[in-house]
Amino acid sequence: MSDDQRTIDTGGGDDPAFRTLLELGRVQDTRPTSTLRCRLVAAGGTKWLAKAISVDFDGNPVDTKVMLCSKNGDIDIIRAQYQLAKQCFHKADDEDARMRGLLWYLLLMAAAAEHHDVRLSSQPVETVAGALLEVAPDLPDPWGDLAARGAMAMG
Repeated sequence: MSDDQRTIDTGGGDDPAFRTLLELGRVQDTRPTSTLRCRLVAAGGTKWLAKAISVDFDGNPVDTKVMLCSKNGDIDIIRAQYQLAKQCFHKADDEDARMRGLLWYLLLMAAAAEHHDVRLSSQPVETVAGALLEVAPDLPDPWGDLAARGAMAMG
C-alpha cells in the first residue's frame, strides 16, 4: 500500500481523482451533488442560491441570468469563472463555500454547453451530464432548465 495521497488537479485535463469524485457522486449518500441538492431544498435554499450566484469569484456583482442563461454570456468569462469555481470547490474552508463552488461549476458547464457548444470539463460526458441532471430538479427556474438543457447539449 502506498502512503501517497491522491490529489485533485484543478488545472484541467482528465484528472482521475476528479473523475472519481464525480463518479462517487452517483453511488454515495454523502456525495457532493447530494449535499448540494439538500442545501437547495432546505429552508432558505432559494435565498442561498440567489446569494451564491449574485457575486462571481472575482468578487464582482453579476447578472447571472445574462451570463449563464443567454448567448450573450462571454465564453471567456465563463471559462475563467469555471476555473475559479473548481478551485473554490476543492479549497473551500467550509461546506457553504464548497457548495457554492459546485453550484457555479455545474451552472457554468451547462451554460457553456447550451449556449456556446463548448465543453469545459475533460471529464466523461456521462459523468458531467449525470451530475447536471441529478441537481436540475432541485434548482428553481431558470437554473434547473439550464442544467437540464446543458446536460442534453453535451450528449
